[in-house]
Amino acid sequence: MTLPGTRLCAVAVSGCLFTAGVVSAWAFLLRRKRQPAKVGEVSFWFSEIGGAPPLRPGLSGSTECDVCIVGAGFTGLWTALYLSRANPSLSIVIVEQAFAGYGASGRNGGWLAGEGGWPVEHLVASHGVEAAREFVRTVRGAVSEVISQAAAEGFSDAISAADCLTIATNPAQQARLLSEFQTLTYWGESGMELLDAAAVSARVAVPGA
Repeated sequence: MTLPGTRLCAVAVSGCLFTAGVVSAWAFLLRRKRQPAKVGEVSFWFSEIGGAPPLRPGLSGSTECDVCIVGAGFTGLWTALYLSRANPSLSIVIVEQAFAGYGASGRNGGWLAGEGGWPVEHLVASHGVEAAREFVRTVRGAVSEVISQAAAEGFSDAISAADCLTIATNPAQQARLLSEFQTLTYWGESGMELLDAAAVSARVAVPGA
């Protein structure tokens, strides 16, 4: 894979999960901008480890690779990791303007939830029913996958698994909750349970639940 305006120049990054840098004529767009104004205050997570990491050196010129990934956030790094495992011979370059986790991936609330950001029905028209069900299974399974990978890398003690509890406090909310439960069940979701008022109260005290 080459990018517009680049000169062919092979580079091997086998075994690397990410590399900050630039690619040829796109340098002025993709070059690292600058360190945050207040190092260590990018997010709570970076302040917990003593501040932002040092910037990696950019690529010195044009390059050619099998896969170029823009952005060293969760999506980019996970993509690189799994591609490299599936085919270790691939040369993979990740282009990042700052450092891994600088954007939304490093400024999150610290929880994992296997939920999509849009109605599953929207996928049916373009991909079909079975693909939509597979999407639900994959998204829900992502949480377990992250936990298993954390264990493999030796930092599973930083993760605490818990349930996701959605509560209804009036008839309208109860109707929506039941509809969502039925919809997710139809699309292949498993492991859910409808709780009555007593069961909810045993877990958390919410007035009217």
